[in-house]
Amino acid sequence: SLTSSILPTGQDDLPPPLKYIPLRTRQYVAMRYLSNALQQAIKHDTNLHLWTHVFNMANDVQFQLIKSFFDIIAEKIKENEIEVKTMKQLGDEVRKNDG
Repeated sequence: SLTSSILPTGQDDLPPPLKYIPLRTRQYVAMRYLSNALQQAIKHDTNLHLWTHVFNMANDVQFQLIKSFFDIIAEKIKENEIEVKTMKQLGDEVRKNDG
């Protein structure tokens, strides 16, 4: 998919409504969303699946936010608050528990 010329590259201009929201505000809202999702999963001892398109990380502004969230995840792993699994591992676990 990275070779497709029809997919966004992450380098395109922001859509007009977002241009008027300051970068720091957008970053704050995104990090708050991610952190809240993680805290809720920890609180309820449940699975959390977050994902992003590669083109969403294709610039420094967006990548820095994702890197900061990965730092939070790394800290939670170190504190044994979360366990990170591949989708296959999670699927196998869910099937085993449902079966």
